[in-house]
Amino acid sequence: MNMLPELERAVLEDRPPSMRSKLFDAGAKAVARLNEARQVLNEATARLEGARQALAALEVQLGYIPDVRQEIELK
Repeated sequence: MNMLPELERAVLEDRPPSMRSKLFDAGAKAVARLNEARQVLNEATARLEGARQALAALEVQLGYIPDVRQEIELK
């Protein structure tokens, strides 16, 4: 169920100004929360990418990562 068309319709229809204001505020808060969540996910992705690159560099230096291949083969 997509709430956006319903929200848009509620805002655009003849509604009391206080109702439109509340709906607009709720939408603005939802967008702000979405932006915050996106920022957190971007930061987490960057940290994971850094860890992946460090692990890849370690594997290059060692030629392998001890115990990792054995655990994969056992599964």
